[in-house]
Amino acid sequence: MMPGLDVDRVSKHLEDISVSLRILETFRSTPFDLFAADPRIHWAVEKGLERCIQNVLDVSAHILASIGGPVPDDYASLLLELGKRRVLSPEFASRISPMAGFRNILVHRYLDVDLREVHGALENRLDDFRAFAGHVLQFLDINR
Repeated sequence: MMPGLDVDRVSKHLEDISVSLRILETFRSTPFDLFAADPRIHWAVEKGLERCIQNVLDVSAHILASIGGPVPDDYASLLLELGKRRVLSPEFASRISPMAGFRNILVHRYLDVDLREVHGALENRLDDFRAFAGHVLQFLDINR
C-alpha cells in the first residue's frame, strides 16, 4: 500500500460518482426541448455532473499527492498528470481533461451555462465517469 493513500476516502468518492450516475441516468433520454423547458431537470443534471466532476478531481488530487511529487495547480492538469503517471491512459486523460473547464462553468459561470452542452454531456459523457472509476479501481488493486 502506498503511504498516504486513503482507500476509504477514494472509495467514498467513487461511490458518490456511482450514486450520481444512477440519478443522471434517469434523465438521459429526456428530449432537449423538455430538458431546457424544465429547470428542475436541467438543475438536477447540472448538479449531478458537477458532483461527478468534482469527485473525479478530488480523487485525482488525492492519488497524485499519495504518489508523491508536485500536484498541479489547475484541475485539467491533474487529469493530464494522472495520464503521465499511467494511472489513466494518456489518451483517456487528454479526452477527459476538458471536464475541469466544464466544472468551472457549472460552478462559477452558472448564468452562462449552455444547456445544449449540459444535455450533450448527459447523453454522451456519463461513461467517462465509469471509465475513470475503472482506472482508479485498477490502480487501487495494483497498489494494495
